[in-house]
Amino acid sequence: MSRNLPWLAELQPEMFAEIDPILAADRGIEDGGWMVIETERAAIEARARVTERMRPLRIDGKRLHQIALPWHWGFAGGAPGDATNDLGVLSGDPNVSIQEDKAFSVNVRAGRRQGETTEKLAGVRAASSAAPDTDAPSEDPGNA
Repeated sequence: MSRNLPWLAELQPEMFAEIDPILAADRGIEDGGWMVIETERAAIEARARVTERMRPLRIDGKRLHQIALPWHWGFAGGAPGDATNDLGVLSGDPNVSIQEDKAFSVNVRAGRRQGETTEKLAGVRAASSAAPDTDAPSEDPGNA
């Protein structure tokens, strides 16, 4: 993926997040500074790119901010760092096995994260009905 291409890693050597100037000012986030992006599942850190390209939306009279994160980033390769995938639920389209959540609510703040990205999930176990050595129902040709 992108983070493994040396010429792209040279252009952008660290995880980054694009954020609008209004939200950046409100949260004390400076262009080029570190920021933390958090969900209930995880917290990642990224370099802030404060830009007019990201504009708040107006929905039902309320301002809604957006941030943009690259998906092709991660823990290895020429540009290691936190991964956007840690923020969302592990889910995949059953037909193509591509992660299906590309938008979700987050909180942002200036600074660096404490601990590992998915430390919030330590000790959390999901109930599973999958039996070892069997296909998931979505992988059974009889359910097509």
